[in-house]
Amino acid sequence: MSFGIEGKIALIAGAAGDIGKDIVRALLEEGCQVAATGTNLQRLQKTLDEVIPQDKKGNLLCLQMEITDSQTISAVLSQIEQVYGHLDILINSAGILCRESFFNTAKKDVTDSFNINTIGAFDLCQQAALLMSRQKSGTIINIGSQNGLTAMENRIAYSGSKAAITMMTKTMALELAEYGITVNMVAPGIVDSSMALERLNTPELRAEFERYIPLGRLVAPSDVSSSVLFMASPYASCITGTVLLVDGGLLIRQSLPK
Repeated sequence: MSFGIEGKIALIAGAAGDIGKDIVRALLEEGCQVAATGTNLQRLQKTLDEVIPQDKKGNLLCLQMEITDSQTISAVLSQIEQVYGHLDILINSAGILCRESFFNTAKKDVTDSFNINTIGAFDLCQQAALLMSRQKSGTIINIGSQNGLTAMENRIAYSGSKAAITMMTKTMALELAEYGITVNMVAPGIVDSSMALERLNTPELRAEFERYIPLGRLVAPSDVSSSVLFMASPYASCITGTVLLVDGGLLIRQSLPK
């Protein structure tokens, strides 16, 4: 199945993560020109070099960007405009996860979570939307979380920051519609990633969590990237302000073990 986005210019923040790098791979396979960003350029290039086919590497541009630094965001968008002339798709996959109980969560944990997951995401979306508004078209997709929609122990900083960007996504969609820009969120459940497996670090613990997921398995990064492709495609041209849950049905039965 073709998603009809061949030749589109896409910017992905947080491209070195398990979800981000699979989104990069998926977009390149669909024929997009991809600008991938990360905080550590050397790590980003090494990570993507391991997963991107040789024949697609000519369509990939790796750039250093700190999502909490407005100047680096501006520099990246300026370079995209110089190289490609415009921007069609923004995918914000940058984020951090704080796993602490309420009493063990420090103020800095909350500040860091909001600075990256909420304020940085807002800044990136705003600057990219300014670029898109001049062409009267564009697609913005934030990678949120099921934890932005429902509560779970030891997630207060993370859940709060993801809940905030979830509502910001809806408000952006409302205000940017007149410029032909759609804004949506893909919200994964428990992803089979290095971040999740720090916690689910034994086969027994993983099996215990999967037992509570109606579809019986963790979310694969490719489940997320396929959903992103759909939301970035012409098939979703009349969808905006939506949160697309990719959680194996977990939210309809939120009862994981503590």
